[in-house]
Amino acid sequence: MALPELIFITNRHVIDDPITVIQNTPYPILVIIRDYDHPQRPKYAASIAAACINRQYPFLIAGDEALALQLSAHGIHAHQHMQNNHTIAQLRDKHPQWIITASCHHDSDINAINKLPVDAILLSPLFSTKSHPKTPPLGIDKFNRLSQQIQHPVYALGGIDTAKNQPLNQLHASGIAGISCYCSFLLQ
Repeated sequence: MALPELIFITNRHVIDDPITVIQNTPYPILVIIRDYDHPQRPKYAASIAAACINRQYPFLIAGDEALALQLSAHGIHAHQHMQNNHTIAQLRDKHPQWIITASCHHDSDINAINKLPVDAILLSPLFSTKSHPKTPPLGIDKFNRLSQQIQHPVYALGGIDTAKNQPLNQLHASGIAGISCYCSFLLQ
């Protein structure tokens, strides 16, 4: 399955109604259902999965293989604690049809990231972000330098909603991933 150019990541602390975003997004998207701390995560994820199925959008479950299987997800987003070659290789062997994504936050992680059997990398933060205010942003130049070293499709993540007047068309990326940027840009 070819990945769309846009990835929407759920975060109930930022967007309390991801279903409305999914229902109103006019472009094909991949949805990553994150919300690790939701008190009723399986039920919450099932409602988001239903909206994705209704729109024919592929969806991944972040960090939970069992929930991904239960909801017939298209794959999994491997959170930081899962990002070793052994764990992801096991997932790939068990589920060869799955879409598997991972994140990269540090240039020191690139060698390890390149060894992972994943379909895409979310490289962040591109710009300053509300969810990680103390993490220095990469900026476009450093993002491009790092993304050219990554041997997987790369999606820009972080602070996209604050990117007004930024030359996003100059990014060396396969697409954009985000949380609040979908409210800022797609639902105006």
